[in-house]
Parts: sequence; structure tokens; C-alpha cells
Amino acid sequence: MVEMIIKPNLTKAFLLATWLLAAPLLPPLHASADTYTWSGNHTNANWDTNSYWSPSPGSGDWVGKTQANRDGAIIGIFSNITVYLNQDVYLSYLYLSKTTNTLLFQSDRIMRVEKTASAGDPYIYNSGTITLGANSSLLAYDGALVRLWYGGTLDLGASGTLGYAGTGAGSFISNNTVSGAGAIAAAFTNNGTLTASGGTLSLTNANFVNTGTINVNAGGIFNNSSGANVNLGSNVVMAGGELKTTSGSFSSSSLGGYGLISATLTNDGAITADNATALRIAGTVTNTSHVITTGGSGKVLEIDGTVSGGQVNPNSGTVNLAGLGTPTLTGTTLGAGVFNVQSDSIINGGTTLASGTQVNVGAGRILNLYSTITGGSVNPGSGAVNLQGATLNNTNLGAGTVNVQSNSSLTGAYTTAASLQVNNGTLTVAGTPTGSGNVSVSDSGKLDLKASFGAGAFSMAESALLQVAASNNLSLTGDFLFFQKDEAAWDYGGAPGVGPVLTMSGGGAKTLEIGGKNYGLSNSGFNGNFHLMGLSLADGAYVDLADAVNNGHRNGPGGYAEALYVESLSVPTGTTLDLNNLWLYTFLPGSGAIHAVTNGEHLFGGGDIIGSPVPLPPGLLLLGSGLLGLAVLGRRFKKS
Repeated sequence: MVEMIIKPNLTKAFLLATWLLAAPLLPPLHASADTYTWSGNHTNANWDTNSYWSPSPGSGDWVGKTQANRDGAIIGIFSNITVYLNQDVYLSYLYLSKTTNTLLFQSDRIMRVEKTASAGDPYIYNSGTITLGANSSLLAYDGALVRLWYGGTLDLGASGTLGYAGTGAGSFISNNTVSGAGAIAAAFTNNGTLTASGGTLSLTNANFVNTGTINVNAGGIFNNSSGANVNLGSNVVMAGGELKTTSGSFSSSSLGGYGLISATLTNDGAITADNATALRIAGTVTNTSHVITTGGSGKVLEIDGTVSGGQVNPNSGTVNLAGLGTPTLTGTTLGAGVFNVQSDSIINGGTTLASGTQVNVGAGRILNLYSTITGGSVNPGSGAVNLQGATLNNTNLGAGTVNVQSNSSLTGAYTTAASLQVNNGTLTVAGTPTGSGNVSVSDSGKLDLKASFGAGAFSMAESALLQVAASNNLSLTGDFLFFQKDEAAWDYGGAPGVGPVLTMSGGGAKTLEIGGKNYGLSNSGFNGNFHLMGLSLADGAYVDLADAVNNGHRNGPGGYAEALYVESLSVPTGTTLDLNNLWLYTFLPGSGAIHAVTNGEHLFGGGDIIGSPVPLPPGLLLLGSGLLGLAVLGRRFKKS
């Protein structure tokens, strides 16, 4: 390797005097556009040997002397000039006195900065600009601590390196603006500004301290590849670039702006999205007890990765769960405001939705909920919510589809306008719910009502299970349909084949499927025969009985209709019960005798009963008349 080695015999005191006193008095001999190039192999050469430069500079542009023992090379540039170096340089002190001074390195060059025996660690006093060419390096040699002072700019270009060489690990401390792409391979303390721009600026050395500002500009990537955690301190400004970790992690106490966080990051303070262009979190952020927020109205936070713990706060801005990944929130408090699910997403257990928090699922998107979720509102909209072993506590469910994919529960005080589809496992309904959405239970599903529950339409597949705790009711504003054939699929208070008190209300015709065997006027009809503890019509309801499904109880080879047995019946004024030529049996108020309901009677309220049942087959009529005397024994449940 060809080297340019500069070794002056000026003392540091003399240079400082020259720097502070003489240089300002020397008139510049050249315009700032002048450029001088050092070339050739001039080992141990004087910096101010004019014949080694092209063109030959005038006196007073710089100072620099050679010293045979190579101790304490000092270079000072005092004129408004640009210096271009295409040879390696060894030195201990470098001075760029003016903001217009520029020191340019050709590609693949080295500036090696050494200690001195007399003065110790070296300094680079830079008021101008030092630019490293492609693959060029500024090296702290033999354990030197290199101080970058005076607030100038060190431009790493597209692939420059701050590193170390020799014996011991050298390091840098800077109040310069260090910018560009390349690598920081030595220990580095930033007391000024560190800016990633024009490519990837990688930290390959974990010994990094920031007390200044870190900027990640558009087109820039600030990457930790050190394999360890690097603390970025308190002032990280995202300005359209990317914060990334390929090996290792970051921690930060104050980060804000816009751009992309693809890093593994621990938030020890606040992350703030403060621009209309989104701050996108695509990596993994451990939020501990801290906050991720927007800067207010019009500001956008986008979560495409994983956030755990702490708070995510819309703060009147916009929070989107969106991107190419699967946004995941775990153990996080979602602050008051709106969260938009724009990609298939996951909310895990320990997550709390503050009062007024709404999670809105976008069209065609799926939100998967796991474990315990507390508070707020989840609105499936035109998307879907999957309960994957979730417990929703005091969480409202808005209109849309909620799929139960494994054992889940609803508890607390809540409303649900959602269409609940119990596809797999058990949905346990507890607490004090107010429901209005449809409910369907598939062949692999079970609905366990530990509280009275309201819904729109209600349907159960052939192998579905229904369990209702005693004294709890089911209130519907839509149809009641079921396809089961085994009475054991129903359970009320431990009694198989029995359903709850069913209330059907609201305008419009509603269908009530019947599925019991027609035993006539017999207590057998109330013995686990798909019978109901009660049927009550309300609020102008018009209810049609139907035997659209063979529930296994149609009698005879030619088949005739199944029947419905209810232990109590209420048809108040303003409601209509259409028997639709089917048989309905109940107990008469007062006497407790079994009664076959017919049209036109008002034994069960002032409402209308229409559609007389077809005549019973003779055999069943005989069975009914033979058992008529037993009817006065009353309800089976009252006997027990």
C-alpha cells in the first residue's frame, strides 16, 4: 500500500496559537473553488512541499511539517481551499479552520489518526467538511481516542468507515455532523449529529453512546449489525428513513417522526408519529410501561409488526394495523381513539381497550383475538373477528361477523350487535349481555348460556350443542331454527332435551321451528322432547310455527308433523301466533292441565292465535284421550 505520512515537528501549543491567532490574520490566497491534489508516493514528505501538489499552492494555505520519529503529525488548513487526497495519510492533529474548507478522499484511502507521545490522544478540529471516498476509512490507531471537534461535517459518503487498527480498540467522540452511509466499526460517542442518508449506515460496534441527535433521513437506513443491544438515547428523529437491525437490537427513550422501524426495539420512553406520512412499525417493539403515540390530528402511526406492553395511543390521530406482515399487539393498553385493522391482525391476551377505544376491521380483513381482552369496542364491519380461545371482558362487539374458532367466552357488561358463529369449541356467554346480532352454532360448536341472552336470528346445526343454566332465557328478534335430532343436544339446568324460555319480539314474521314428537295430551311431550320452558311473544311479534326440518320425530311411515311443547305460553295483545296447522301444547293457567292450543282462543293473552292444527291421526287421538286424566298432574318440572 502506498502511504502519505505527515509528521511535523510543531508543538501542539504552537499550532493552537497559529490556529487561534495567526490563521485569521492570513489573507486567503485562493478562492474557495480552488482544488489541490496530492498524488504520488511521497513517504515522510512535508505537507507544504508545493511540488507534491497539483497545482502548486501558495504559502499560507496550510501548515504541516515532517518529523522523522513519526510522532505527532499536525496538519492545519487555513485558506478557503479544497484539498483532495489520493494517498493514505497518517496524522495526530488535523485542523480545518473555515467552514469553506473541504478535505476529499479518493476511493480506497485511509486516514490513520494516532496518539502522540507528548500530547496523548489526537484531535480533528473540523469547521469545514471531510468527505471519505468509496471504501475509504478514518481509523483510530493503537487504541487512540479521536476527538471530532468544532462542529463541522464528516461525510462518510456511500461506503466510508469509522474504524480502528493497530494495537487496542480505538474510539471516537464527536460533536461534528457525521453523515452518509457505510459503517461505524469503532466505539463511538455522538455529542453532535449523526445522520443516516444515501444508503445504509451500519453500527458494527456495540459501544455506542448518543447524547446528541440521530437523524434517519429519506433514503437512509440506520442499521445495528453488532449482535448486541445499542442504546440510541433520547433524540432519534425519523425523517423518512429506516431504523433496522440485522443482528442485535436498539433501545431508545425518545424517537419520533415518520419512516420505517423494522428493528427490534425497546421503547424506554416515547415513540411519536408526528407526520401525515406514517411512522410504520414493522419490527418488534417492546414497549414495557411506555407509550407509542401520534402527534395529534392528521398524524399517522402504522403497525405492521409486533408491539408488546405499554400503551398505544391514537391521541386524536390515526393508528392503522396495516402492511405486509401480521400486526400483533400483546399485553398493550389501547388508548381512547380509533384503531383501523387494514391487514389480518392479532390482538393477544392482557390487552386492555380504554373507554371509548374502537377497533374497526376493514373490508375483507380478519382480526384474531387471543386470551383475555378487556374493555372498549371491537367492530368487525365488512371484515371478521375470530375468537381464538379469547375471553372478552366488558368488550362490546359491533355489527359484523365474529367467528368462534376455539373455546371462548364473553363476560362482564357488554353489548353485541355482531353475528356470532360458533364454528369450533364452546362459546360461553356470561355476565350481563345485551345482544341483537344473529347466532349460529355449527356441528362442532356449543353455546353455553350462563346468562340470559338476546339475539336476532338463532340457528343450530345437527350436531350442535346448546346448554342453558337454569333461570336464564333466550330473547330473539328473528327466527329460531334447529337441525338436531338427538334431544341430548339441548340441556337446560341439567335436564336434557329441554330449552329455555324463548321470547320472540319485534315486527315482521318470524319462524319458530318445532321438533318434538307429538304425544298428544301427554306428559311424555314434556320429557326431554325438544320442548321449551316457555314461549313468550312481545312487541308486535308475528310468529309462524314451522316443521321445515325433520328432527327425527315425525310419526308414521308416511310422516306427519312434529309438535311443540311449552311449559308456559304468552301471546299478549298486539302479537300474533300462527300455528300454521301444527300442534302446540302447553299447560293451562290455573288448572295446570295439558292443553292443545287452537286458533281464536285468548287463554294466554289478548293476542291473536290463528292457523288451527290439522286433525290428529286416530291412534294419537286415542292416546291423547286416554291420557287426558293424567294431564291434571301438571308440569313435569313442577313435580320434581
